[in-house]
Amino acid sequence: MNELVKGVYDRMTGRSQKLVEEANALSGDGENLVRKLRLYTDAIKIDDQNHKAHYGIAKVLEAIGRRDRALSHLRKAARIRPDSRKVSLLLVTLAQKDGEEEGGGEEDWWKGE
Repeated sequence: MNELVKGVYDRMTGRSQKLVEEANALSGDGENLVRKLRLYTDAIKIDDQNHKAHYGIAKVLEAIGRRDRALSHLRKAARIRPDSRKVSLLLVTLAQKDGEEEGGGEEDWWKGE
């Protein structure tokens, strides 16, 4: 990767991470949930490989009862960063809740199949 492209990429990923940090600093209630969702979404628009932004979106979506959408973002985060314990733990927890509500089976829930 040439130096100019690398510099632009580094600035973009840095900006994406700053948005995630700003969202993480907000409390998780009321209007802040909307602001957090907007910040995490903006972070993904800049860097769609930001697993922390996908994780943050999943947390907000789960808090407002959108477990299906939360699982989708958690799966993306897990594909980007399969070694993340936080992502794995929340993914398993939500998938189990989802399975309990649907009388779920042993399918490959973590792959989204």
